[in-house]
Amino acid sequence: MRKILKQFYRNHRDVLVGSFIALGVIIAAIGAYQAYAPRFSERPLKLFTVVLFDTIKLLLFSSRISILEPKPLLYDIAIWLAPFSTLVTMFTVLRQTSHKVRMFTKYLFRGGYLVFGINQRALELIQVHLELDKFLKVVCIGIYKNNPAIFSEMNKHKVMCLQSSLDELEKVKFMSVRRLMRYERIIVLENEPQMYALLYTLNKLASNAGINRLQVYAAYRNHLFYDHITGHIDQLDRLSIAYINPDALAIHELFTHPHFVMLPNRKAVMPVPSTRVQLSHAIGSAHVLLLGFNALGVEFVKQFANNGTINLDVINRVSIISSSFASQVDAFKLNYPQAWRALDMRGYQSGINSQTAQEWLEASCREQAYTHVVFTEDSFEDNMEFLLRNKALFSSCVVCFYSPHTEHRAVLEDVFRDSFFTFLTYGDAVSIYRPDIIFRDRVLQMAKSFNLQYEIARRSFVISDRVKHSLSGMQKSLALDPEKLWVEMCEHRRLSSTAMAMHQRTKKELIHLLYPDVSTNSNLREEMIRRFGYALDTLTDDHNTDTLLQDPLLSYLAGVEHLRWCNFHYMSDWTFGERDDANRVHDFLIADWDLFLSDESRRRTIIYDLLPYLMITQDRAG
Repeated sequence: MRKILKQFYRNHRDVLVGSFIALGVIIAAIGAYQAYAPRFSERPLKLFTVVLFDTIKLLLFSSRISILEPKPLLYDIAIWLAPFSTLVTMFTVLRQTSHKVRMFTKYLFRGGYLVFGINQRALELIQVHLELDKFLKVVCIGIYKNNPAIFSEMNKHKVMCLQSSLDELEKVKFMSVRRLMRYERIIVLENEPQMYALLYTLNKLASNAGINRLQVYAAYRNHLFYDHITGHIDQLDRLSIAYINPDALAIHELFTHPHFVMLPNRKAVMPVPSTRVQLSHAIGSAHVLLLGFNALGVEFVKQFANNGTINLDVINRVSIISSSFASQVDAFKLNYPQAWRALDMRGYQSGINSQTAQEWLEASCREQAYTHVVFTEDSFEDNMEFLLRNKALFSSCVVCFYSPHTEHRAVLEDVFRDSFFTFLTYGDAVSIYRPDIIFRDRVLQMAKSFNLQYEIARRSFVISDRVKHSLSGMQKSLALDPEKLWVEMCEHRRLSSTAMAMHQRTKKELIHLLYPDVSTNSNLREEMIRRFGYALDTLTDDHNTDTLLQDPLLSYLAGVEHLRWCNFHYMSDWTFGERDDANRVHDFLIADWDLFLSDESRRRTIIYDLLPYLMITQDRAG
């Protein structure tokens, strides 16, 4: 009961305090009027003056009448209420003043986040970030119509909220050149097309301020917005825009979930297989059943092409059931014509609970058992009926249920928590803006580290033909700044490095399949470190490249990473041909590992495909 009352007071404190102060004033005024009305009834102006004066004195602990003289009841109540009413008023004024002082002090200096948009998405993002860093400074500027309730909620979180129009934006004190250059993040959460106008205004402000490249994060839902802005990127020459699709973030969260394993219940044959065929058999391949093929389903396929690459010799399979599969898949082919080279995609046009769809489902499972079942459409009743009917069929699968509604999640977890190998619910709630992934730079820092290693390898292995020291020695001898290298890179290479960093978790799963007891078995640990340590010391020597490729494990892992690299480019519509980055053509885009290695000039670049595994091994060894 005490906890409920305490929470009630916190939620309604301002209303209660204001009501108490108003009550004190009203009682004091009525009591003073009753006390002086008989004496000054013929002189209304005098009566009003005396009542007003005595009301003020009552609220300041004093009265003109002795406490022993007869007086009206309300006057007596006002005398006793006066100390409490006055103290409450003083503390309220003090609290409001101290709040203003703290806000002024907090935002006096530079730094923090600048968020455009006072809306639900902005509130959710701010709440998550403040949970991680309670001292985080956030300046939130609303450009368009805002919700007063959200505005009030942000003030409770001590967020500096301002209102401005696009024309007046340059005059806002938090938009000075000094501050724009020092914000940790500038995040645009206005809806399209308002975001469109805001980005152009920011570009104009950056140009007027002489800022060359202003980093901006823009969260969008409509893919047409992304297509339009990227098609007119030359008109935003002063901005460096990182586009964040909330649907993609939901999928990103799913893939980075600790229980979203690519191959559940798989154990490699021990000892470590000695041929590629045995390796392929030990690792296996993934088969995803995708229910629905809307925008979220497309995002899943794009991420899966990159994150799901685990087998060099078997293309990962995606089976799709959707009532509008034919039209959806045609649109997918138009947007991603190379996708079919990355995945074995098969579909069936039907409702998921039809008899024909069930027959197709069971036939597809007999060809290759499902490893994952992913729901991407918010159709709670139909999806739940489908799962209940197929609990036995999917018992060894990772089941991922898209459920943006909290009440649905609770029901699903109660019913299915123990029914499958892993059951996950995900959706576009607060956690969609994973700050540790997108804004807190966990993956970004990893990508910068990969990029640094690549640059070291390029300078020492590709440019210089004869360098005899190890990669660790190279890193010490070459003082390279990862931040500077990252800024100087083109946007596609940044995305490529980020995709590789995202795939690191799958690489760790792959190594764990081959060395399942590596953390407890010292012999296996030594064997793994010996193999990778040998590669680390000899990879930069041209004469040892062929020897390195003769190790089936190292060659296989390098081939898997090369396949992932190809899949990433396929999903971005790159093709094979004479190198032309502007037109998305690359001469290394050969998914067949044996064919790739048949050319000597390509074979010597195996270092790029093995580097991520070497870095993981170094981390594990440490």
